[in-house]
Amino acid sequence: DDVAIIPEKVSFGQAATLPTAAVTAYLVFQRFGALLGKRVLITGASGGVGRFAIQLAKLGGATVVASVGSDKYIDELKALGADEVVIGAQNVVERVDRVLESVGGDELFHAFEALAYGGLLQTVCASSGLPTTFPGGSLLGDRTRTIIPHRSTEHRYAKPLAELLKLVKAGKLDLGVKWTGDWSRYDEAAELLLNRKLAGKAVLEVA
Repeated sequence: DDVAIIPEKVSFGQAATLPTAAVTAYLVFQRFGALLGKRVLITGASGGVGRFAIQLAKLGGATVVASVGSDKYIDELKALGADEVVIGAQNVVERVDRVLESVGGDELFHAFEALAYGGLLQTVCASSGLPTTFPGGSLLGDRTRTIIPHRSTEHRYAKPLAELLKLVKAGKLDLGVKWTGDWSRYDEAAELLLNRKLAGKAVLEVA
């Protein structure tokens, strides 16, 4: 229930980039249903989940709004399919229908505030490590906007992986692999990732 066959023309290294970030984005959008014509906000858009989420939402026909903490990612995220890039969800001008939220802290509150009536927000993590405060009265009288927690243990990976692998084979997903090396060089990859020197994924190959 958690494995999929890697199709021809897709390498082991490419397939290895899909769990868990791409599957997480896939499952969120599956929960959201049809995205065609909807405005979708993705917070933490420069991260692993965010980069896949931008592409999947765009493939689903959504208008994609990407929220990041720095303007250095704007061109890269637009190249992935983002229609708009904002520095923080508080700068979203036009309300959105769906939110994939991965930052927490104030970003979660501002993302919720950006939701249109009837909108859905699903949290997948809280990378900031900060608590979220909803000011008094901010939720009064509003029963139409919903926050949904993501529980990966409720899902099986076979179908999402199979569907994502089809997209990889068709050349429709940018996997964001920025470093590849032998598994014995794991310390180099870890240093790059932990110190945020690599805006993408590292793949370790086992000979």
